[in-house]
Parts: sequence; structure tokens; C-alpha cells
Amino acid sequence: MKVKFEVLGVPRSKQRPRVCNFRGRKFSYTPKTTKDYENLIKSSYLAVSQKFWSKDLPVKMDIVAFFPIPKQLKKLLPTCSPDLDNVAKSVCDALNGVAYFDDSQICKLSIHKYYAKVPKIIIILAD
Repeated sequence: MKVKFEVLGVPRSKQRPRVCNFRGRKFSYTPKTTKDYENLIKSSYLAVSQKFWSKDLPVKMDIVAFFPIPKQLKKLLPTCSPDLDNVAKSVCDALNGVAYFDDSQICKLSIHKYYAKVPKIIIILAD
């Protein structure tokens, strides 16, 4: 089984949790931009597939991130932020409980970063 889908927009990284104090107690929360981006990934996946890999099945994931072309292109490949591992973290965490039980099931991960006219991420999940 193989599922391929796109998430339109500039690829984003997973932000660190924030901590705040309220009446002497500390609370941590996920920033709104991270939640919104993970929800976009989830809804993009569910728009094309209802496939769910059960706990005992390994998952292979390919991520291709396309970033906007800068006004002055100096390099063929982007060396800009965000880091690819943080983009992968956003994608992997967003699909927990949606495409697979837990992202620990991912046994092979391939990530690439390019420039394109249309910024987006293409994600392929396979057995």
C-alpha cells in the first residue's frame, strides 16, 4: 500500500513547547502555528486516504519539501531554515493516530529540500 499527498504552503518546522506560569503553576502548550500546521497535514492526508497502519506494521516515509525561490538565487539547493529534521518532526507528529499508531513505526525516512515556484510538501507513506 502506498499513499501520496501534498500539503500546500511553505514547509514549517515543529516549534518547541512553550511554558507559562499561571497562579503559581507551570503549564506547557504547543504554539498555535505548530498546531495549525499539523492540522493542515492531517486534513491533507485524510482528504486522499483513510489508510491506517496498525501498531505492528513498519512504515516508510518520503518527504520532499519545496521552498519559495528567493529573489536572488545563489545556490541550487536551499540551505535556509527550517532544518529538515524539524520539518520531518512536524509531519511525523501530525500523522500520529491518523495514518499510523505512532511515529516510532517509521523504519525508513527520506527527506529532500528544493526550490519551487509553488511551496509545498509532498509526502509518501508506504508499507
